[in-house]
Amino acid sequence: MVDLVLTGTGTASGLRVRAALNMVATKATAVVRALRARHAVRGLCQYDERMLKDIGLTYSDVSAALDCPLGQDPSRHLSQVAAGRCRTTR
Repeated sequence: MVDLVLTGTGTASGLRVRAALNMVATKATAVVRALRARHAVRGLCQYDERMLKDIGLTYSDVSAALDCPLGQDPSRHLSQVAAGRCRTTR
């Protein structure tokens, strides 16, 4: 979480502005994290099937993760897929 420090009198409107700015900063941070994760997941497209299988994934898993909305973290999708596949193969 990003905490912005605003100086002022601490009036109700000042507190609302601070809360709004904190919310915007938090959302922006989440979007940046999701974009970085998307870049990392895109790098998995360079892996061959054997390498992906070693980490419990397939090309279709990577493709499906990249199809999620832009602001969502595709690596979470891949983690869930790999974990589910790991549980079912034991």
